[in-house]
Amino acid sequence: KFTQNLDLQKLLPGDTNQGSKIIVVDSTVKNNLGQSVSNQQSFIVHAGGFYIGVKTDPYFVGKNQEFNLKVKTVDKF
Repeated sequence: KFTQNLDLQKLLPGDTNQGSKIIVVDSTVKNNLGQSVSNQQSFIVHAGGFYIGVKTDPYFVGKNQEFNLKVKTVDKF
């Protein structure tokens, strides 16, 4: 397990876009025999206190066409 505090103001100096960000973390661990294992993980940092996602099925719909709607909400608490 690795932990690291992320200060976005230090990681992104001069960034004037205060919107949401996708953070990608690359890590490589090497043992004393020189063997290494690498991994990449990404996560979203939302700019707001909550997030609302909406998905339709099918993706495109015509006027008066029925469709399924999925809504997901997330807050920071």
